[in-house]
Amino acid sequence: HAILAEAERGEDSAVAAYKDAMEEDLPAPIKEIVTRQSAEVKTAHDKIRNLRDSAAQTK
Repeated sequence: HAILAEAERGEDSAVAAYKDAMEEDLPAPIKEIVTRQSAEVKTAHDKIRNLRDSAAQTK
């Protein structure tokens, strides 16, 4: 559980960094890449959160 919680904190930082990047005035091709990567990071974050929650429920 502690490892998953720490992994989620790391993913929180990544999600925040992508959010900041998407607020920048980026060229369209770069913005497209950042948007796609942001969605992938958010998906990974959600998976880790779900795993953490599942681990907490099995205790």
